[in-house]
Amino acid sequence: MKKTLLLSLVIGLSGAVGAMAQGVVNFSNSTSFSTQTTGSNGKTDRLVYNTDGVTLLGGTNFLAQIYWASGTGVTESLVTTAIDNTAITFFAPSIGKWIPASKTFSTVGAGNALTLQVRAWDGATGATSYDAAKTAGLITGKSLTFNYTTAASTDLPSAKVMEGFQSFTMIVPEPTTIALGVLGAAGLLIARRRK
Repeated sequence: MKKTLLLSLVIGLSGAVGAMAQGVVNFSNSTSFSTQTTGSNGKTDRLVYNTDGVTLLGGTNFLAQIYWASGTGVTESLVTTAIDNTAITFFAPSIGKWIPASKTFSTVGAGNALTLQVRAWDGATGATSYDAAKTAGLITGKSLTFNYTTAASTDLPSAKVMEGFQSFTMIVPEPTTIALGVLGAAGLLIARRRK
C-alpha cells in the first residue's frame, strides 16, 4: 500500500514538474512591447495589414499561428513546425490584431533559444493551415523570423512577450504557371479564330 502511494506521488510530481518546465509564449501583438522594430512593410506598430498595405487586417475568417525552429537566427525555410494545431482568429473589427493566447511548446522547455515566425492566412474556405491556404491560392502573410527565449509558465508576463515580432502585410497569391499557361493558350485560340 505504501509503495503504491509513494509511486503515485512520484509520478504525479514528475508530471507536474514536466508541465511546469515547458516553454511558453504570449502569442499576442496587442501587448506592450519594450522595444521598437521596423517590419518588412516599413511599419513599427506590430500590426498586420491587408494586401493594400494600408487597411488593418481583421475578421474571424483570418487566422494566425506561430511556427518555430530550435536555435536562433535559423533561416526561414527551416522554420516549419507549428506550435500546436490551434490557429487563432483575428478580431472582427479591422484592427490588425489577433486574439491573444498563451501558447505552450510541448517539446521545448523553458530557457531555450528558438527562431519564431508568425504566419497568417484567410481561412474562409476551410484552410486550417498556412500551407493549405497558400496551396489553395488564398491570401497569406508572414512576419520576418525573430529570436525568442522560451519562458516558464511561472515567469512574469513581460518574459513571455514576442519582442522580436514585427508588422507585416498580407499578399495576394501569384497565379500558378499552369494558370498562366492556360490563359496564354486561350489567348492564342482567340487570336487564331479572329484571323
